[in-house]
Amino acid sequence: MGTSWCRIARAESGRRALADEVSPLDELFFSLDGSEVASDEEKWRVEVCGIHFSRAGRWVQLNLCGDTTYNVTLKIDTVDARTIRENLAACVPSAAHPAASLQL
Repeated sequence: MGTSWCRIARAESGRRALADEVSPLDELFFSLDGSEVASDEEKWRVEVCGIHFSRAGRWVQLNLCGDTTYNVTLKIDTVDARTIRENLAACVPSAAHPAASLQL
């Protein structure tokens, strides 16, 4: 039988305080994930796949899960979940315009 190796280090108290803080991007994740986006015709459950930020901007990757599922990547200027859901609801393709694109 092989030898297993594990190293466990005790966290310093100052570092632990940083880990307990919630950033605006963390709040955005928790506010969006599992929430609902609806159009006049359909509803979707939001699954957040990732939130990324760099000097070029902030990006959120998500799935809109419903009868039809959409994979969406958005460049966002806000971390307000309500505004992002409203913009998504206004842009999702409808039965009348199935080829519409999700451009925010």
